[in-house]
Parts: sequence; C-alpha cells; structure tokens
Amino acid sequence: MDLANFQRSANETSQLRLGGPQGAIAPMLGLASETGSILSVYKKYLRDGIDLAANREFLREELGDLLW
Repeated sequence: MDLANFQRSANETSQLRLGGPQGAIAPMLGLASETGSILSVYKKYLRDGIDLAANREFLREELGDLLW
C-alpha cells in the first residue's frame, strides 16, 4: 500500500472529532504512545541485545500505527 492509500484508509477509520481547543490532544497522545512503543523495542535492542529481525512484524505494525 502506498502512502496516499494509507492516508485515505486512515481518514475512513478515524473516530476523532476534530476542531475546538482540544482537537489535537488525542492525536498527539496517540503519537506519543506509538512512539514510546517503538522506542521501547529499540531500548531492549540496546540494553538486552534482542533480535530486531525477530521483532520486525511488531515494529511494522507500530510504525503503521504511528503513521496513522
């Protein structure tokens, strides 16, 4: 799937009510949460030497969530 199709799909599944003074809070919290998930795997790679290839599917899903 290319990025344009991904963006269209994300727009179709979005349940966010945009607008108002707090319209960006939920997306920003989601962004921080997904970034934290990715960084947690990288931390384990640095600290524990986990195999990143073994975590490829998890990272792929988290990166997809981050892009959403």
